[in-house]
Amino acid sequence: MGLLAQQRRDVAAAKAWYHKSLAILLKYDNEYDAAYTYHQLGTIESEFEAAETWFRKSLAISQEYGNDRNAALTCCKMGEFAEEHGHLATAESCYRQSLEIAERLGDEGALATNYHQFGSLAERRGGFAAAEAWYQKSLAIKLKRNDENGAAGTYHQLGRVAFRKGDYEGAGEWFVKAQALFRRTDPDFAQVSAKQFLLACRRADAPTRRKLKAIWVAAGLGELPGR
Repeated sequence: MGLLAQQRRDVAAAKAWYHKSLAILLKYDNEYDAAYTYHQLGTIESEFEAAETWFRKSLAISQEYGNDRNAALTCCKMGEFAEEHGHLATAESCYRQSLEIAERLGDEGALATNYHQFGSLAERRGGFAAAEAWYQKSLAIKLKRNDENGAAGTYHQLGRVAFRKGDYEGAGEWFVKAQALFRRTDPDFAQVSAKQFLLACRRADAPTRRKLKAIWVAAGLGELPGR
């Protein structure tokens, strides 16, 4: 019920359900499953310090029971929260810890996620070459695994990096790739990607703009949005 409420973005209800679950688990000394609930409580906090407290409780239990996959997931998620709140050193530390576990387990899905997050971190720091390298590593795994939604997200980020570099043609090409997949996997984010494509077109010179519009049409995406 807590997860359902969270998916509906009803934070108050989600917290209430998670705390009810946690109380029962702790009553019966079920720490192993409590780790998951601690993790979920972390994901619905708006302040990093509160989220970090829950994540670290979850992480400690996962490490105690040797649940490496959950530990890697929690480290990565804690890193995302830290990055979003500007705690970049903490984010890097969390990502490295998660990456070490993923490498040890040979977990390609977790590796792709961590590579993407390192790309995001490098992008925030203005290290565009490093960001592109990390994103490309993530993308290679996602394409190998036929992870369309994951690949779309990484295409989109590569477009953002190209845009910030002033490479509007490259940015537009990446956004077209993202758009083609997001239309199938995440229609809401497809709208975001389309807006980014249009912005790249507006910033580009006239010949590049015409080329990008042709690429959009050739990809079978129909009329440009906003026309």
